[in-house]
Amino acid sequence: MSGESLFDSAPWRATLAAGLGASTIDISGPSGASLPWTLVSRGPITAAFPRFPVGLESADAWFLADPASVMVELRARGVDIVRMSAPATAFAQRSLAAPIDAKLPETCIDNLAAWRAENVAKSVRRKFRQALSGGLVMKPVEVGDDSALHAMYLRAVQRQQGQAKYPLAYFQALCRAAQGMALLSAGKAVTSDGAVAAFVIVGHDADTSYYLHGGYHDRHSTLRPGYFAMRWALETARDRGSKRFNFLVSPANQSALRAYKESFGGSSSERWHWQQPLTLAGRAAIFTLGVADRTRGLFRRVR
Repeated sequence: MSGESLFDSAPWRATLAAGLGASTIDISGPSGASLPWTLVSRGPITAAFPRFPVGLESADAWFLADPASVMVELRARGVDIVRMSAPATAFAQRSLAAPIDAKLPETCIDNLAAWRAENVAKSVRRKFRQALSGGLVMKPVEVGDDSALHAMYLRAVQRQQGQAKYPLAYFQALCRAAQGMALLSAGKAVTSDGAVAAFVIVGHDADTSYYLHGGYHDRHSTLRPGYFAMRWALETARDRGSKRFNFLVSPANQSALRAYKESFGGSSSERWHWQQPLTLAGRAAIFTLGVADRTRGLFRRVR
């Protein structure tokens, strides 16, 4: 397995540009370590995200220790707001200039090499059997699947009473990027009559695979396609050599989503989210959103 990361790659940047109209820049710290920042504009406001969409990791300690020079460069690039997240453990003996907006549960399987479908809870194994007995099979996502995947994504957001942030163009770009790209795995659960019942999209870096998107069709819910697709995602990540699987965070009010992720054997810890205004326009935008709505504002990401 190579040391490459999807989130540092040119194809991923091209996908974000085509699907979200975003640009990505690299900014280096004093030690020479580099971090990719994705810039997204909505109206007059431009927000920057580190390593979109997964956020900072403990390895980015150089930035967390001294973010000032990076902030200066981002402001010079026209950024109004910086939106960040990092594992709570990354903040040992550090303080932030900006307040923490949210502390959300991030679910991971840390020993992915040992993960086996037959070792999960009995209730989950039963769902796997329902999918198999119902005739579901996993196939690679194709370019023409974008509309079906986007519709299932929108339905997932609706179930969670969230706000959709990813347009059809983004899923079109994702489906194109998944064709022959080793750092992006996209699979669909297909019924015996050829209907797409569920999908899952996973991004990979050197050691960790990340669950990016998923969804299922209500019509096929009794076949448990979401569980079946996630099993494929875990096995695909394990077999390519990933040591860890990150399901990413769950919204604070979505205990069922967290339980779903943990049912595969994951454990959850806190990831802290915060934002920092770099301009007067950025300060005004944060004020308008209000303290209670900061994690649901213009740039909140719905997974």
